[in-house]
Amino acid sequence: MKSRHAEQIIGREGETATFLSRCVVSFGLRGFGFAPRHLNRSVFLGFSIMFSKFTKLVLLLVLLLAASSFAQAQNEVCGVTTYFVDLEAKASSSRFLLGKFDLQLDEENYEVTKFYSHEESGVKVSVGVQIFPSAFKDKPKTIKVALSFKGKPDDTFEFLDGSQAETIYDKNWKWLSVSDDIKVGNRIYTFTFGCEKENKKRGR
Repeated sequence: MKSRHAEQIIGREGETATFLSRCVVSFGLRGFGFAPRHLNRSVFLGFSIMFSKFTKLVLLLVLLLAASSFAQAQNEVCGVTTYFVDLEAKASSSRFLLGKFDLQLDEENYEVTKFYSHEESGVKVSVGVQIFPSAFKDKPKTIKVALSFKGKPDDTFEFLDGSQAETIYDKNWKWLSVSDDIKVGNRIYTFTFGCEKENKKRGR
């Protein structure tokens, strides 16, 4: 006659229980004070399938949370940079950040203009960004950026001698920029104004 202990390890069909089955018996059921004497293969198979589905669900939730965190970390910013080429020395400078600001959409029709003064060259540059809806229903918005060396900031989009660019503004939008040159003495300064999506660095 085989012992009761053997019945707990050997299934009804005489097959050795799996490692997972033994773990369940040892750490799961015994931990609650239960010691079933007859555990067939289908019980453990059902538990294994349930455990596998639970693991996949947890993994899916982790991936969704990570994707949500990445989306929230994105921020839209605009900035002005400049560099120069010295015609006499035949050399160029590195790119310098003149200023930047966050692009925050609080209204249906959004426009902001900024004025920057470059001390080294004495150049004054006006930049602006506009975001406005399409004239057609259910069409994406449009984003426009402009740069000018003349006039007031409010007139940035009015001057024909300035530089402007525009594109569709939807969930796939990444960046938009415009550049213009101005000669001061022996140097040609290139100013670039653009807006883009960037990832914020989260503090620990």
